Amino acid sequence: MGLFSEFLQCDVKCRATRLCHSGLTTLRFTMMLLDLPPELLVHILLGLPPNDIVSSAQLVNRYLHNLIQESSPLQYHIETKYAGVEDNPQSTMVTAERLDVLRRSQHAWSDFVVGKRVNLPVRHRSSGLYDLTAGVYVLGELGDNNENYPTPALRYTNLHVDQGNKPWARISVGRNIIDFGLAIREHDLIALVTT
Repeated sequence: MGLFSEFLQCDVKCRATRLCHSGLTTLRFTMMLLDLPPELLVHILLGLPPNDIVSSAQLVNRYLHNLIQESSPLQYHIETKYAGVEDNPQSTMVTAERLDVLRRSQHAWSDFVVGKRVNLPVRHRSSGLYDLTAGVYVLGELGDNNENYPTPALRYTNLHVDQGNKPWARISVGRNIIDFGLAIREHDLIALVTT
């Protein structure tokens, strides 16, 4: 049983005491969890694991079910868990926008929807080395001589930007390239293994 349903079933009540200064009378009143404003309930629910929100909170009460269904922050909290992604706290998008982007991304992956197709003319001979990361496609250039590692240069293009007639830029280090690795999104880095 989830943490939230146990919380509700134990009939835990918020207790507040208000003193009446007109005499010896002390007034006590009991406030139930669902008497809290919706904004506070959302904030409380965001502290729960998404599994508990889905399995318990939505099944306990129609009001909570509707609150969860209508709350972008709660939906985003739940859907990031099930998508296996983490929230980017540096994002400038509001939660509703992030939720929309996440849902479109999940839909594209589940239905294998191609968002953009790019045709590139390859006018150089390929050596077989290649990589695609963060929208940058890198392709090894085959050298003129027959060596063991005939890749004297790499050609790359950014698939997010229309490059016109000359889409390929060239990286040459004066040595044959055996392999390479990319960390463009994380560090704006390319590492080359040369002879």
